[in-house]
Amino acid sequence: MKKLALSMLLLFIPAMSKAAIYDLEPIKIYSLNNNGQDAANTQNIPNSSSGVDIQTRVDEGILQDISIRGGTFEDADVRMNGVNLDNPQTGHFNLALPIVSTDIINSKVDLNGQYIDYNLKMPQKNEAMVRVSAGNGGYADTLISASFGKNNTFNRFSYEGMRTDGLLPQTDADKNAVSYTFFHDADFMTSKIYASYLNKNYGAGGAYGAPWYMAEEEHLEQHYLMSQLTFKQNLDLELTPYIYRTDDTFFLNRDDRTHNRNDHTMYVYGNNAKSFFLDRLFYGELDVREESIDSTNLLEHNRLVYEMGLGQEEKQFGKFGYNFYGGLLSLDGYPYKFTPKAGIFYDVAQGWRVTLDAARKYRQPSFTELYYYSPSSHGNNTLVPQQSSNYELGLTRKSSGWLWRVNGFYRHQENTIDWVKNNSDTFYRAINAGQLEARGFDLKWQYDANWKFLKRISAEYTGLFLNKQNNWDMSKYAFEYLQDRLVCKFEQSIGKWDFDVSYIYEDHISQKGRSLVNGGVVYKMAPRKSIFLRVDNLFDFDYYELPYIRGTPVSVKGGMEIKF
Repeated sequence: MKKLALSMLLLFIPAMSKAAIYDLEPIKIYSLNNNGQDAANTQNIPNSSSGVDIQTRVDEGILQDISIRGGTFEDADVRMNGVNLDNPQTGHFNLALPIVSTDIINSKVDLNGQYIDYNLKMPQKNEAMVRVSAGNGGYADTLISASFGKNNTFNRFSYEGMRTDGLLPQTDADKNAVSYTFFHDADFMTSKIYASYLNKNYGAGGAYGAPWYMAEEEHLEQHYLMSQLTFKQNLDLELTPYIYRTDDTFFLNRDDRTHNRNDHTMYVYGNNAKSFFLDRLFYGELDVREESIDSTNLLEHNRLVYEMGLGQEEKQFGKFGYNFYGGLLSLDGYPYKFTPKAGIFYDVAQGWRVTLDAARKYRQPSFTELYYYSPSSHGNNTLVPQQSSNYELGLTRKSSGWLWRVNGFYRHQENTIDWVKNNSDTFYRAINAGQLEARGFDLKWQYDANWKFLKRISAEYTGLFLNKQNNWDMSKYAFEYLQDRLVCKFEQSIGKWDFDVSYIYEDHISQKGRSLVNGGVVYKMAPRKSIFLRVDNLFDFDYYELPYIRGTPVSVKGGMEIKF
Protein backbone atom coordinates (compact mmCIF):
# COMPACT_ATOMS: atom_id res chain seq x y z
CA MET A 1 0.00 0.00 0.00
CA LYS A 2 2.83 2.35 0.81
CA LYS A 3 4.36 1.80 -2.63
CA LEU A 4 0.98 2.24 -4.33
CA ALA A 5 0.29 5.45 -2.41
CA LEU A 6 3.68 6.86 -3.38
CA SER A 7 3.08 5.91 -7.01
CA MET A 8 -0.30 7.61 -7.09
CA LEU A 9 1.20 10.68 -5.45
CA LEU A 10 3.92 10.82 -8.08
CA LEU A 11 1.31 10.68 -10.83
CA PHE A 12 -0.92 13.45 -9.62
CA ILE A 13 1.22 15.93 -7.68
CA PRO A 14 1.66 19.06 -9.80
CA ALA A 15 5.29 18.17 -10.34
CA MET A 16 7.43 19.62 -13.07
CA SER A 17 9.30 17.82 -15.80
CA LYS A 18 12.89 16.76 -15.98
CA ALA A 19 15.05 19.53 -17.29
CA ALA A 20 15.06 19.57 -21.04
CA ILE A 21 18.29 20.54 -22.77
CA TYR A 22 17.80 23.53 -25.02
CA ASP A 23 20.23 23.17 -27.85
CA LEU A 24 20.84 26.27 -29.95
CA GLU A 25 21.39 24.26 -33.12
CA PRO A 26 19.55 20.96 -32.62
CA ILE A 27 19.90 18.28 -35.26
CA LYS A 28 16.43 17.29 -36.46
CA ILE A 29 16.01 14.21 -38.60
CA TYR A 30 12.58 13.80 -40.16
CA SER A 31 10.93 10.91 -41.95
CA LEU A 32 11.36 11.69 -45.65
CA ASN A 33 9.74 8.92 -47.64
CA ASN A 34 6.02 8.97 -48.35
CA ASN A 35 5.77 5.27 -47.59
CA GLY A 36 6.81 5.86 -43.97
CA GLN A 37 9.70 3.42 -44.07
CA ASP A 38 12.08 5.77 -42.27
CA ALA A 39 9.58 6.20 -39.45
CA ALA A 40 8.79 2.49 -39.51
CA ASN A 41 12.33 1.64 -38.45
CA THR A 42 12.82 4.12 -35.63
CA GLN A 43 16.41 3.04 -35.10
CA ASN A 44 17.24 4.42 -38.57
CA ILE A 45 16.04 7.96 -37.83
CA PRO A 46 18.93 9.07 -35.59
CA ASN A 47 21.30 6.84 -37.57
CA SER A 48 21.34 9.59 -40.23
CA SER A 49 23.61 11.56 -37.90
CA SER A 50 27.31 10.70 -38.14
CA GLY A 51 27.68 11.26 -34.37
CA VAL A 52 25.25 8.46 -33.55
CA ASP A 53 26.25 4.80 -33.61
CA ILE A 54 23.46 2.22 -33.43
CA GLN A 55 24.69 -1.33 -33.05
CA THR A 56 22.20 -4.02 -34.06
CA ARG A 57 22.12 -7.07 -31.83
CA VAL A 58 18.96 -8.56 -33.35
CA ASP A 59 17.62 -7.65 -36.82
CA GLU A 60 14.71 -5.36 -37.69
CA GLY A 61 15.13 -3.04 -34.71
CA ILE A 62 14.20 -5.77 -32.23
CA LEU A 63 17.29 -5.19 -30.08
CA GLN A 64 19.93 -2.52 -30.64
CA ASP A 65 22.22 -0.24 -28.63
CA ILE A 66 22.67 3.49 -29.17
CA SER A 67 25.98 5.28 -28.69
CA ILE A 68 26.37 9.06 -29.02
CA ARG A 69 29.87 10.44 -29.52
CA GLY A 70 31.61 7.45 -27.99
CA GLY A 71 29.34 6.98 -24.99
CA THR A 72 27.95 3.57 -24.11
CA PHE A 73 24.32 2.55 -24.62
CA GLU A 74 23.78 3.27 -20.90
CA ASP A 75 25.00 6.87 -21.34
CA ALA A 76 22.51 7.94 -24.02
CA ASP A 77 19.16 9.33 -22.86
CA VAL A 78 16.15 8.22 -24.93
CA ARG A 79 12.95 10.24 -24.59
CA MET A 80 9.49 10.44 -26.09
CA ASN A 81 7.72 13.82 -25.98
CA GLY A 82 10.33 14.82 -23.41
CA VAL A 83 9.65 11.85 -21.09
CA ASN A 84 12.76 9.85 -20.20
CA LEU A 85 12.40 6.23 -21.37
CA ASP A 86 15.80 5.00 -20.19
CA ASN A 87 15.32 1.50 -18.81
CA PRO A 88 16.71 1.19 -15.24
CA GLN A 89 17.08 -2.58 -15.62
CA THR A 90 19.53 -2.29 -18.52
CA GLY A 91 20.35 0.22 -21.24
CA HIS A 92 20.07 -2.61 -23.78
CA PHE A 93 16.32 -1.86 -23.71
CA ASN A 94 16.56 1.93 -24.10
CA LEU A 95 15.62 1.76 -27.79
CA ALA A 96 12.92 -0.87 -27.25
CA LEU A 97 10.30 1.85 -27.57
CA PRO A 98 6.74 0.93 -26.46
CA ILE A 99 5.17 2.26 -29.66
CA VAL A 100 3.63 1.44 -33.00
CA SER A 101 6.29 2.73 -35.37
CA THR A 102 4.15 5.16 -37.37
CA ASP A 103 3.08 6.91 -34.16
CA ILE A 104 6.47 8.66 -34.33
CA ILE A 105 6.68 11.69 -36.62
CA ASN A 106 10.30 12.78 -36.14
CA SER A 107 13.19 12.83 -33.71
CA LYS A 108 15.66 15.35 -32.37
CA VAL A 109 19.23 14.33 -31.58
CA ASP A 110 21.29 16.52 -29.22
CA LEU A 111 24.85 15.29 -29.65
CA ASN A 112 26.37 17.45 -26.90
CA GLY A 113 23.63 16.49 -24.44
CA GLN A 114 23.86 12.83 -25.57
CA TYR A 115 20.13 12.38 -25.95
CA ILE A 116 17.50 11.60 -28.57
CA ASP A 117 13.89 12.75 -28.22
CA TYR A 118 11.19 11.05 -30.33
CA ASN A 119 8.05 13.11 -31.02
CA LEU A 120 4.62 11.50 -31.17
CA LYS A 121 2.39 12.21 -34.14
CA MET A 122 -0.92 13.60 -32.91
CA PRO A 123 -4.18 12.64 -34.73
CA GLN A 124 -5.71 15.83 -36.14
CA LYS A 125 -7.94 14.61 -38.97
CA ASN A 126 -9.95 11.60 -40.09
CA GLU A 127 -7.67 9.20 -41.93
CA ALA A 128 -6.56 5.58 -42.07
CA MET A 129 -3.65 3.66 -43.52
CA VAL A 130 -2.66 0.06 -44.19
CA ARG A 131 0.89 -1.04 -44.91
CA VAL A 132 2.06 -4.56 -45.71
CA SER A 133 5.58 -5.64 -46.59
CA ALA A 134 7.69 -8.77 -46.91
CA GLY A 135 11.31 -9.65 -47.55
CA ASN A 136 14.09 -12.19 -47.33
CA GLY A 137 14.84 -14.06 -44.12
CA GLY A 138 11.13 -14.71 -43.58
CA TYR A 139 10.40 -11.04 -42.94
CA ALA A 140 6.74 -9.96 -42.96
CA ASP A 141 5.09 -6.85 -41.54
CA THR A 142 1.53 -5.52 -41.30
CA LEU A 143 0.52 -2.13 -39.94
CA ILE A 144 -3.00 -0.70 -39.60
CA SER A 145 -3.79 2.74 -38.21
CA ALA A 146 -7.02 4.76 -38.11
CA SER A 147 -7.74 8.27 -36.79
CA PHE A 148 -11.19 9.72 -36.30
CA GLY A 149 -12.88 12.63 -34.58
CA LYS A 150 -14.25 16.09 -35.22
CA ASN A 151 -13.66 19.71 -34.31
CA ASN A 152 -10.68 19.74 -31.93
CA THR A 153 -10.90 16.16 -30.58
CA PHE A 154 -9.36 13.15 -32.32
CA ASN A 155 -8.49 9.52 -31.54
CA ARG A 156 -6.15 7.04 -33.19
CA PHE A 157 -5.92 3.26 -32.89
CA SER A 158 -2.89 1.47 -34.35
CA TYR A 159 -1.64 -2.10 -34.67
CA GLU A 160 1.65 -3.47 -35.94
CA GLY A 161 2.73 -7.08 -36.33
CA MET A 162 6.11 -8.24 -37.59
CA ARG A 163 8.03 -11.50 -37.82
CA THR A 164 11.33 -12.66 -39.24
CA ASP A 165 13.08 -16.00 -39.44
CA GLY A 166 16.37 -14.17 -39.09
CA LEU A 167 19.16 -13.35 -41.52
CA LEU A 168 21.80 -14.93 -39.26
CA PRO A 169 22.06 -18.32 -37.51
CA GLN A 170 20.01 -18.59 -34.31
CA THR A 171 18.27 -15.24 -34.95
CA ASP A 172 14.51 -14.95 -35.31
CA ALA A 173 11.88 -12.62 -33.89
CA ASP A 174 8.26 -11.57 -33.79
CA LYS A 175 6.70 -8.35 -32.54
CA ASN A 176 3.15 -7.19 -31.87
CA ALA A 177 2.21 -3.69 -30.78
CA VAL A 178 -1.07 -1.86 -30.25
CA SER A 179 -1.57 1.78 -29.28
CA TYR A 180 -4.21 4.40 -28.60
CA THR A 181 -3.63 8.15 -29.01
CA PHE A 182 -5.98 10.91 -27.88
CA PHE A 183 -5.65 14.60 -28.75
CA HIS A 184 -7.88 17.50 -27.72
CA ASP A 185 -7.10 21.18 -28.26
CA ALA A 186 -9.21 23.72 -26.36
CA ASP A 187 -8.74 27.42 -25.73
CA PHE A 188 -7.43 26.89 -22.21
CA MET A 189 -5.73 23.47 -22.43
CA THR A 190 -4.28 20.88 -24.84
CA SER A 191 -4.70 17.24 -23.78
CA LYS A 192 -2.69 14.27 -25.07
CA ILE A 193 -2.93 10.62 -24.02
CA TYR A 194 -0.79 7.77 -25.31
CA ALA A 195 -1.33 4.15 -24.24
CA SER A 196 0.53 1.21 -25.77
CA TYR A 197 1.30 -2.47 -25.39
CA LEU A 198 4.33 -4.12 -27.01
CA ASN A 199 5.40 -7.75 -27.06
CA LYS A 200 8.69 -9.00 -28.51
CA ASN A 201 9.99 -12.56 -28.68
CA TYR A 202 13.40 -13.24 -30.15
CA GLY A 203 16.31 -15.59 -30.24
CA ALA A 204 19.86 -14.59 -31.11
CA GLY A 205 23.32 -16.01 -31.39
CA GLY A 206 25.41 -14.08 -28.87
CA ALA A 207 23.07 -11.08 -28.62
CA TYR A 208 25.04 -9.74 -25.67
CA GLY A 209 28.48 -10.48 -27.08
CA ALA A 210 29.18 -13.68 -25.15
CA PRO A 211 30.90 -16.13 -27.57
CA TRP A 212 30.31 -19.11 -25.30
CA TYR A 213 26.50 -18.59 -25.31
CA MET A 214 25.26 -18.53 -28.90
CA ALA A 215 21.63 -19.67 -28.50
CA GLU A 216 20.02 -17.03 -26.28
CA GLU A 217 16.29 -16.31 -26.21
CA GLU A 218 14.36 -13.38 -24.74
CA HIS A 219 10.73 -12.36 -24.25
CA LEU A 220 9.99 -8.68 -23.67
CA GLU A 221 6.56 -7.29 -22.76
CA GLN A 222 5.94 -3.57 -22.22
CA HIS A 223 2.99 -1.49 -21.02
CA TYR A 224 3.05 2.29 -21.27
CA LEU A 225 0.60 5.04 -20.33
CA MET A 226 1.33 8.75 -20.60
CA SER A 227 -0.81 11.88 -20.47
CA GLN A 228 0.33 15.41 -21.24
CA LEU A 229 -1.74 18.42 -20.18
CA THR A 230 -0.65 21.84 -21.41
CA PHE A 231 -2.49 24.72 -19.73
CA LYS A 232 -2.58 27.90 -21.77
CA GLN A 233 -3.38 31.56 -21.18
CA ASN A 234 -2.11 32.82 -17.83
CA LEU A 235 -1.23 29.46 -16.25
CA ASP A 236 1.64 28.38 -18.56
CA LEU A 237 1.93 24.90 -17.03
CA GLU A 238 2.58 21.46 -18.55
CA LEU A 239 2.02 18.23 -16.57
CA THR A 240 3.11 14.81 -17.84
CA PRO A 241 2.35 11.84 -15.57
CA TYR A 242 3.27 8.36 -16.86
CA ILE A 243 3.53 4.67 -15.93
CA TYR A 244 5.90 2.27 -17.64
CA ARG A 245 6.22 -1.48 -17.02
CA THR A 246 8.59 -4.05 -18.56
CA ASP A 247 8.48 -7.83 -18.13
CA ASP A 248 11.63 -9.58 -19.33
CA THR A 249 12.28 -13.34 -19.48
CA PHE A 250 15.73 -14.41 -20.62
CA PHE A 251 17.05 -17.90 -21.44
CA LEU A 252 20.79 -18.29 -21.73
CA ASN A 253 20.28 -21.40 -23.86
CA ARG A 254 17.02 -21.71 -25.78
CA ASP A 255 17.72 -25.42 -26.28
CA ASP A 256 17.86 -26.01 -22.51
CA ARG A 257 15.14 -24.04 -20.71
CA THR A 258 15.59 -25.84 -17.40
CA HIS A 259 18.69 -23.86 -16.46
CA ASN A 260 19.90 -20.26 -16.61
CA ARG A 261 16.52 -18.53 -16.82
CA ASN A 262 16.10 -14.98 -15.51
CA ASP A 263 12.77 -13.20 -14.97
CA HIS A 264 12.57 -9.45 -14.36
CA THR A 265 9.61 -7.14 -13.75
CA MET A 266 10.42 -3.44 -13.82
CA TYR A 267 8.16 -0.46 -13.03
CA VAL A 268 8.72 3.25 -13.54
CA TYR A 269 6.23 5.80 -12.19
CA GLY A 270 6.86 9.42 -13.03
CA ASN A 271 5.39 12.89 -13.14
CA ASN A 272 6.96 15.68 -15.17
CA ALA A 273 5.93 19.31 -15.41
CA LYS A 274 7.19 22.68 -16.50
CA SER A 275 5.90 26.13 -15.58
CA PHE A 276 6.76 29.64 -16.85
CA PHE A 277 6.55 32.75 -14.70
CA LEU A 278 7.41 36.49 -14.68
CA ASP A 279 5.92 36.92 -18.17
CA ARG A 280 7.77 33.81 -19.37
CA LEU A 281 11.12 35.29 -18.43
CA PHE A 282 12.03 32.14 -16.44
CA TYR A 283 10.77 28.60 -16.13
CA GLY A 284 10.85 26.08 -13.31
CA GLU A 285 10.97 22.30 -13.61
CA LEU A 286 10.64 19.28 -11.37
CA ASP A 287 10.80 15.61 -12.29
CA VAL A 288 9.75 12.93 -9.78
CA ARG A 289 10.42 9.32 -10.79
CA GLU A 290 10.29 6.01 -8.89
CA GLU A 291 12.03 2.95 -10.33
CA SER A 292 11.58 -0.59 -9.01
CA ILE A 293 12.50 -4.12 -10.04
CA ASP A 294 11.58 -7.62 -8.90
CA SER A 295 13.96 -10.18 -10.40
CA THR A 296 15.10 -13.76 -9.96
CA ASN A 297 18.69 -12.62 -10.49
CA LEU A 298 18.77 -8.96 -9.45
CA LEU A 299 16.34 -9.53 -6.54
CA GLU A 300 14.01 -6.72 -5.40
CA HIS A 301 15.03 -3.06 -5.35
CA ASN A 302 13.48 0.37 -5.70
CA ARG A 303 14.80 3.92 -5.82
CA LEU A 304 13.49 7.46 -6.08
CA VAL A 305 14.99 10.01 -8.46
CA TYR A 306 14.01 13.65 -8.75
CA GLU A 307 15.40 16.85 -10.20
CA MET A 308 14.36 20.44 -9.72
CA GLY A 309 15.71 23.48 -11.51
CA LEU A 310 15.35 26.99 -12.80
CA GLY A 311 16.22 28.22 -16.28
CA GLN A 312 15.68 30.65 -19.10
CA GLU A 313 14.94 29.64 -22.67
CA GLU A 314 16.77 31.17 -25.58
CA LYS A 315 16.89 34.97 -25.53
CA GLN A 316 18.41 37.05 -28.31
CA PHE A 317 19.65 40.64 -28.18
CA GLY A 318 20.78 41.79 -31.59
CA LYS A 319 23.45 39.38 -32.76
CA PHE A 320 23.95 37.77 -29.34
CA GLY A 321 21.81 35.11 -27.67
CA TYR A 322 21.93 32.70 -24.75
CA ASN A 323 20.07 30.15 -22.63
CA PHE A 324 20.82 28.57 -19.26
CA TYR A 325 19.54 26.06 -16.73
CA GLY A 326 20.62 25.15 -13.21
CA GLY A 327 19.26 22.05 -11.51
CA LEU A 328 19.67 19.90 -8.43
CA LEU A 329 19.54 16.14 -9.06
CA SER A 330 18.76 13.67 -6.29
CA LEU A 331 19.75 10.05 -6.91
CA ASP A 332 18.68 7.63 -4.17
CA GLY A 333 21.56 6.99 -1.77
CA TYR A 334 23.92 9.62 -3.22
CA PRO A 335 24.53 13.31 -2.42
CA TYR A 336 22.73 16.00 -4.43
CA LYS A 337 24.27 16.75 -7.83
CA PHE A 338 24.37 20.15 -9.53
CA THR A 339 23.38 19.93 -13.23
CA PRO A 340 24.11 23.21 -15.02
CA LYS A 341 23.56 23.70 -18.76
CA ALA A 342 24.21 26.81 -20.82
CA GLY A 343 24.53 27.92 -24.42
CA ILE A 344 25.50 31.12 -26.20
CA PHE A 345 25.61 32.13 -29.85
CA TYR A 346 26.74 35.07 -31.91
CA ASP A 347 25.67 35.92 -35.47
CA VAL A 348 28.97 37.11 -36.89
CA ALA A 349 27.49 37.90 -40.34
CA GLN A 350 24.44 37.18 -42.48
CA GLY A 351 23.90 33.41 -42.35
CA TRP A 352 26.96 32.79 -40.13
CA ARG A 353 26.58 31.72 -36.49
CA VAL A 354 29.08 30.71 -33.79
CA THR A 355 27.73 28.56 -30.94
CA LEU A 356 29.14 27.38 -27.63
CA ASP A 357 27.31 24.84 -25.46
CA ALA A 358 28.20 23.25 -22.13
CA ALA A 359 26.40 20.71 -19.94
CA ARG A 360 27.11 18.52 -16.95
CA LYS A 361 25.27 15.23 -16.66
CA TYR A 362 25.21 12.27 -14.30
CA ARG A 363 24.32 8.67 -14.90
CA GLN A 364 23.04 6.41 -12.16
CA PRO A 365 24.18 2.76 -12.41
CA SER A 366 21.53 0.44 -13.83
CA PHE A 367 20.11 -2.37 -11.70
CA THR A 368 22.09 -4.83 -13.84
CA GLU A 369 25.37 -3.01 -13.22
CA LEU A 370 24.65 -2.96 -9.49
CA TYR A 371 23.23 -6.42 -8.80
CA TYR A 372 23.66 -8.83 -11.75
CA TYR A 373 25.48 -12.09 -11.09
CA SER A 374 26.33 -14.93 -13.47
CA PRO A 375 29.38 -17.13 -14.12
CA SER A 376 30.50 -14.63 -16.81
CA SER A 377 29.56 -11.26 -15.22
CA HIS A 378 29.48 -9.86 -11.69
CA GLY A 379 27.70 -6.62 -10.79
CA ASN A 380 28.94 -4.23 -8.13
CA ASN A 381 26.62 -2.59 -5.58
CA THR A 382 29.33 -0.08 -4.54
CA LEU A 383 29.26 1.76 -7.90
CA VAL A 384 28.90 5.54 -7.76
CA PRO A 385 27.23 7.74 -10.42
CA GLN A 386 29.18 8.55 -13.56
CA GLN A 387 29.80 12.27 -14.17
CA SER A 388 30.57 13.95 -17.48
CA SER A 389 31.15 17.55 -18.52
CA ASN A 390 30.34 18.11 -22.21
CA TYR A 391 31.46 21.06 -24.34
CA GLU A 392 30.85 21.95 -27.98
CA LEU A 393 32.04 24.85 -30.17
CA GLY A 394 30.43 25.19 -33.58
CA LEU A 395 30.31 27.33 -36.70
CA THR A 396 27.25 27.17 -38.99
CA ARG A 397 26.62 28.73 -42.39
CA LYS A 398 23.14 28.73 -44.00
CA SER A 399 22.18 30.26 -47.33
CA SER A 400 19.71 29.50 -50.16
CA GLY A 401 19.24 25.81 -49.37
CA TRP A 402 22.91 25.25 -48.43
CA LEU A 403 24.10 24.24 -44.97
CA TRP A 404 27.69 23.96 -43.77
CA ARG A 405 28.55 23.12 -40.18
CA VAL A 406 31.71 22.29 -38.25
CA ASN A 407 31.67 21.39 -34.54
CA GLY A 408 34.48 20.58 -32.17
CA PHE A 409 33.55 18.73 -28.99
CA TYR A 410 35.19 17.62 -25.76
CA ARG A 411 33.88 15.42 -22.94
CA HIS A 412 35.59 14.93 -19.59
CA GLN A 413 34.15 11.92 -17.79
CA GLU A 414 34.82 10.72 -14.25
CA ASN A 415 33.84 7.50 -12.47
CA THR A 416 33.26 5.89 -15.86
CA ILE A 417 31.09 2.78 -15.45
CA ASP A 418 32.22 -0.23 -17.46
CA TRP A 419 32.49 -4.01 -17.42
CA VAL A 420 36.14 -5.08 -17.44
CA LYS A 421 38.39 -8.09 -16.89
CA ASN A 422 42.00 -9.16 -17.17
CA ASN A 423 43.14 -11.98 -19.43
CA SER A 424 43.47 -14.30 -16.44
CA ASP A 425 39.92 -13.62 -15.20
CA THR A 426 36.95 -15.88 -15.93
CA PHE A 427 34.31 -13.16 -15.61
CA TYR A 428 33.67 -9.48 -16.31
CA ARG A 429 33.08 -7.17 -13.34
CA ALA A 430 31.32 -3.80 -13.20
CA ILE A 431 33.55 -1.02 -11.88
CA ASN A 432 34.05 2.73 -11.89
CA ALA A 433 36.88 2.57 -14.43
CA GLY A 434 38.35 6.04 -13.83
CA GLN A 435 38.54 9.02 -16.15
CA LEU A 436 37.81 9.24 -19.85
CA GLU A 437 38.28 12.13 -22.27
CA ALA A 438 36.52 12.23 -25.61
CA ARG A 439 37.70 14.63 -28.33
CA GLY A 440 36.48 15.00 -31.84
CA PHE A 441 34.78 17.02 -34.52
CA ASP A 442 31.76 16.93 -36.84
CA LEU A 443 31.57 18.14 -40.42
CA LYS A 444 28.30 18.50 -42.28
CA TRP A 445 27.36 19.69 -45.76
CA GLN A 446 23.82 19.64 -47.11
CA TYR A 447 21.99 21.08 -50.10
CA ASP A 448 18.19 21.14 -50.34
CA ALA A 449 17.76 21.60 -54.07
CA ASN A 450 14.03 20.90 -54.38
CA TRP A 451 14.58 20.53 -58.11
CA LYS A 452 12.46 18.29 -60.27
CA PHE A 453 15.20 15.64 -60.29
CA LEU A 454 16.94 16.31 -56.97
CA LYS A 455 15.49 16.83 -53.51
CA ARG A 456 18.56 16.72 -51.27
CA ILE A 457 22.20 15.69 -51.14
CA SER A 458 24.24 15.60 -47.94
CA ALA A 459 27.46 14.38 -46.36
CA GLU A 460 28.33 14.21 -42.67
CA TYR A 461 31.48 13.00 -40.88
CA THR A 462 32.43 12.52 -37.23
CA GLY A 463 35.96 11.78 -36.04
CA LEU A 464 36.42 10.70 -32.42
CA PHE A 465 39.33 9.86 -30.12
CA LEU A 466 39.13 8.60 -26.53
CA ASN A 467 41.94 9.16 -24.06
CA LYS A 468 41.29 6.53 -21.44
CA GLN A 469 42.44 5.71 -17.94
CA ASN A 470 42.03 1.95 -17.78
CA ASN A 471 44.30 -0.60 -16.15
CA TRP A 472 42.36 -3.65 -17.30
CA ASP A 473 43.17 -5.89 -20.25
CA MET A 474 39.62 -5.99 -21.66
CA SER A 475 36.82 -3.42 -21.66
CA LYS A 476 33.35 -4.66 -22.67
CA TYR A 477 31.67 -1.36 -23.55
CA ALA A 478 33.25 1.98 -22.63
CA PHE A 479 36.39 1.74 -24.75
CA GLU A 480 34.96 -0.20 -27.70
CA TYR A 481 34.03 2.95 -29.56
CA LEU A 482 33.34 4.20 -33.07
CA GLN A 483 36.27 6.40 -34.12
CA ASP A 484 35.19 7.36 -37.68
CA ARG A 485 31.76 7.61 -39.25
CA LEU A 486 30.79 9.04 -42.65
CA VAL A 487 27.19 9.27 -43.87
CA CYS A 488 26.43 10.36 -47.44
CA LYS A 489 22.88 10.52 -48.78
CA PHE A 490 21.32 11.34 -52.13
CA GLU A 491 17.57 11.81 -52.62
CA GLN A 492 15.88 12.25 -55.98
CA SER A 493 12.38 12.50 -57.46
CA ILE A 494 11.36 11.78 -61.05
CA GLY A 495 7.65 12.09 -61.66
CA LYS A 496 5.92 9.50 -59.49
CA TRP A 497 9.21 7.93 -58.45
CA ASP A 498 11.21 8.78 -55.30
CA PHE A 499 14.73 7.39 -54.82
CA ASP A 500 17.27 7.53 -52.01
CA VAL A 501 20.75 6.06 -51.77
CA SER A 502 23.05 6.25 -48.75
CA TYR A 503 26.66 5.28 -48.16
CA ILE A 504 27.87 4.71 -44.59
CA TYR A 505 31.47 4.10 -43.57
CA GLU A 506 32.22 3.10 -39.97
CA ASP A 507 35.46 2.21 -38.22
CA HIS A 508 35.46 0.92 -34.64
CA ILE A 509 38.65 0.98 -32.59
CA SER A 510 39.13 -2.82 -32.49
CA GLN A 511 37.37 -3.84 -35.71
CA LYS A 512 38.03 -3.31 -39.37
CA GLY A 513 36.17 -0.55 -41.17
CA ARG A 514 32.94 -1.33 -42.94
CA SER A 515 31.23 0.23 -45.97
CA LEU A 516 27.47 -0.17 -46.25
CA VAL A 517 25.29 0.93 -49.18
CA ASN A 518 21.53 1.23 -48.65
CA GLY A 519 18.83 2.33 -51.04
CA GLY A 520 15.11 2.60 -51.57
CA VAL A 521 12.55 3.41 -54.23
CA VAL A 522 8.91 4.48 -53.90
CA TYR A 523 6.36 4.54 -56.74
CA LYS A 524 3.23 6.61 -56.10
CA MET A 525 0.47 4.82 -58.03
CA ALA A 526 -2.02 7.44 -56.83
CA PRO A 527 -1.84 10.36 -54.38
CA ARG A 528 -2.55 8.00 -51.45
CA LYS A 529 -1.30 4.67 -52.79
CA SER A 530 2.31 3.63 -53.16
CA ILE A 531 4.54 0.61 -53.49
CA PHE A 532 8.11 0.51 -52.23
CA LEU A 533 11.31 -1.51 -52.27
CA ARG A 534 14.17 -1.15 -49.78
CA VAL A 535 17.62 -2.79 -49.81
CA ASP A 536 20.10 -2.54 -46.93
CA ASN A 537 23.75 -3.63 -47.22
CA LEU A 538 23.28 -3.82 -50.98
CA PHE A 539 26.68 -5.42 -51.66
CA ASP A 540 26.36 -7.95 -48.81
CA PHE A 541 29.42 -6.63 -46.95
CA ASP A 542 30.58 -9.07 -44.25
CA TYR A 543 31.20 -7.26 -40.95
CA TYR A 544 30.72 -7.42 -37.18
CA GLU A 545 28.56 -5.03 -35.15
CA LEU A 546 30.45 -6.00 -31.97
CA PRO A 547 32.94 -8.78 -31.26
CA TYR A 548 31.14 -12.10 -31.84
CA ILE A 549 28.01 -10.36 -33.20
CA ARG A 550 27.96 -10.55 -36.99
CA GLY A 551 26.37 -7.69 -38.90
CA THR A 552 23.24 -8.04 -40.98
CA PRO A 553 23.77 -9.38 -44.53
CA VAL A 554 21.88 -8.01 -47.53
CA SER A 555 18.26 -7.29 -46.60
CA VAL A 556 15.48 -6.79 -49.16
CA LYS A 557 11.96 -5.59 -48.33
CA GLY A 558 9.05 -4.63 -50.53
CA GLY A 559 5.45 -3.72 -49.93
CA MET A 560 2.46 -1.46 -50.39
CA GLU A 561 0.95 1.39 -48.41
CA ILE A 562 -2.60 2.69 -48.84
CA LYS A 563 -4.07 5.72 -47.10
CA PHE A 564 -7.78 6.48 -46.88
